[in-house]
Amino acid sequence: MLEMIAQTLLAGLLQLTGFCIGVHLTMTLLGSLYRIIDLGYRLREFWLQVTARIFLNAGIIFLVYFLASGNFELGIWVGQCFFLIFHISIFWVGRIALFLLHRR
Repeated sequence: MLEMIAQTLLAGLLQLTGFCIGVHLTMTLLGSLYRIIDLGYRLREFWLQVTARIFLNAGIIFLVYFLASGNFELGIWVGQCFFLIFHISIFWVGRIALFLLHRR
């Protein structure tokens, strides 16, 4: 009985850890993608750094997926999906709110 509780707790901790890592990795990848917009006016000078950062972040995500398994991999996947849905929904809620404020 105690062993089953320990396994359940371990599986939950692995999922929670994977979730947090998935959110963090997605945030860093989106941040590196936003660098294209932020440095758009000087992209000719910084294209190598921007491209390297995007490939580095994508490579880290693929490496983590390659090494992960079971509950940890599921947690990473759920964390990434959660953050993408959260990021997109906050973006659109903000745009709709701004549209309604400017309409008045």
